[in-house]
Formats: sequence, structure tokens, C-alpha cells
Amino acid sequence: MLFDTNISESAIDIADVEPSKYEANLEGALMCVYENECNYNALMKAAGLSELKYYKETAGDLFLNEAGAFGGFLSKAKEFFKKILEKIKALFKKFFMTINKFFMSDKEWVKKYEKDVLRVTSIKDFEFKGYKFNKGLDTGNVTIFDRVSEKADEFVKYMIGKSKPQYSDDDEGNDAIENNRGSLVGESSMDESEFRDKLKEMMYGDTEKDVLDDSDINLRQQLQYIRDTKASTKAAENAQKNLDRMFKRIIKVYDDEIKEFSKVDDAERNDDTNTISNFKNDAIKRCNQCTKILKALSNDSTVATGMLCQALKDRNRQAKAICIKAVSYGAKHKNESAMVTDSNDLFAGVTIR
Repeated sequence: MLFDTNISESAIDIADVEPSKYEANLEGALMCVYENECNYNALMKAAGLSELKYYKETAGDLFLNEAGAFGGFLSKAKEFFKKILEKIKALFKKFFMTINKFFMSDKEWVKKYEKDVLRVTSIKDFEFKGYKFNKGLDTGNVTIFDRVSEKADEFVKYMIGKSKPQYSDDDEGNDAIENNRGSLVGESSMDESEFRDKLKEMMYGDTEKDVLDDSDINLRQQLQYIRDTKASTKAAENAQKNLDRMFKRIIKVYDDEIKEFSKVDDAERNDDTNTISNFKNDAIKRCNQCTKILKALSNDSTVATGMLCQALKDRNRQAKAICIKAVSYGAKHKNESAMVTDSNDLFAGVTIR
């Protein structure tokens, strides 16, 4: 058999998902993207070698002439996208575990030092080098995940359409990928590096740290970022659910196309005209184009997932560092003790980046 089509169904509930072996951040997401590319290249290599072998043996086109051949390819493509979804869910699972760990330690920290923070009545001339973070971060920058879902729908509809293939060559297909990527963040054509920079700007407020002062910092809000994980987890949950729905639609369209090709194979046995062959040729080109484009959208979704999780975690840690510095600042400017009895405990859990 050309392709093994016995694909096990993965669990949908994230509670049954193993946490990612990578950290829930941009670096971890890029490792997932690397694995996706390796899987995609392996799929394309297997298809190419199978086509070459068939051509040498029969001088014909494998996917056009051999019943069930392209259905086998689609089955493997379906499995490929299911694996991407599993990796994204695993990243979210790792994020939820990390943020809950923060909460367990921060809950006691806030209980013990909240009064010290709020006793700082003025932070005039106070400065902290960090990020302002986008106000839309609590909604998970939902526009990004909405847009990627809309783009996926667009190419799912194209894949099952009856039109001629949309792109004449690889260059046109690559242009479509970069245009799609830019549209996810409200911009024009973008490569992967530009996309990552724009994502960071959207979530962090800028690509580089800035000097924050009293006009940028509200200590009550910073305490809220430390004590309340609901906003952070809700943002991640919304993004995860959106991507889950998107990948289910992608997976379903491969199921539909597998059934469609099976019907065409059956009809072809009783029809010796070129009509069905022409239909299959166009459909195969559309499916191949869409697989490549949906793969790129899936990778962009994975990168956005890593950036979102990293931004939510970094905002939590930065808020704690700001509060600690504010306590020291308040004590210095009032020329009195900040009423902290254990300085080591105060700084527990703060990571300097």
C-alpha cells in the first residue's frame, strides 16, 4: 500500500493532552514548526518517490491513474494536520501548567506583601525597564486567531471547489502564503521574521523594552496581573478553542475529499472519456496547493500561540518585579522601612530576563 490510511483519532479534550516537551513560548513554538516542516517534507518525499516508481513501471501518472492513490496521500495529509493540532494543544497545556504554578506561589506572596505595595502612594520619578503590553492581550489578541481561522476557511472552500487551480506555479503559491501571513496582523506581505516581530509588537506593545514611568504603571493593576490568572487563562483558552475549531474544519475537508476521490475512482472505471481525468487533475492540483498554504497558516498559528503564551507569562513576572521595585522605591523616598521582614522571601520567584 502506498500510504497507510489507518489513522487513530486524537483526543479533543485538552485535559487528555500531554504537555509539550517544549516551553510554551516562541522558542518552543518554533521547535514545533521545525517538526511540522520535517513531517511535511517527509510526506512530499514519499509522494514524489511513489510517483517516480509508478512512472518508471507504467509510464503513467500515479495519482491520476491508480485508484485510491491520491486518497492515500490525503489521508496522510489529514494525519499531518492532526499532529499540528496536537502540538498546539500541548503548548497550551504547558502554558496552563506554568501559569497555575505561578499562581500557587504568587497567591501567598500577594497576601503577605499587598499592603506594602499599596502603601506606596506615589511613584513619581519611578522608572522600570520593561514592556507596556498591549491592552488587548487579555482577549488573546483575538483578531489574530479570528483572521487565521477565516483564511483557513477561504482555502478550505477553494480546495473543495470546482474551479481551475488558482496558482499557476510555486512562486504564485508562495506569494499567497506571504500575503496571508501579513493579513493575519493587518499588514501586507510578510516573511516569517517580519511576522514574528509584528506579533511581538502587537502583544508586548513594542519589540524592545522601554523605560516605564508612573504614567505607564498602575500598582493596583500590577497586583491584579499577579493575583488573578483568570484573564491570562481565558485569553489562552479562547485562542485554543478558536484554533481547535479551525483544525477540525481542515481535517474534515480532507475526509470529504477522500470520499470524493473514491467516488471519482468508481465512476472512472465505467467512463473511458477524458472528462473525469481532467476533473481529477484540477482537483489534485487544488489539494496540493491548499495543503501547502494550510501548512503555512498552521505554522503561523503555532508561532502566534507561542508568542501569546510567552507574553502572558512575561507580563505576570514583570508585574511582580515592578511591585518589588516599587516597595523599595517607596521605602527609600519615605526614608522608612518597607516593613518587609524577609527580603529573600520578597524576591522569591522573580526571574531577571
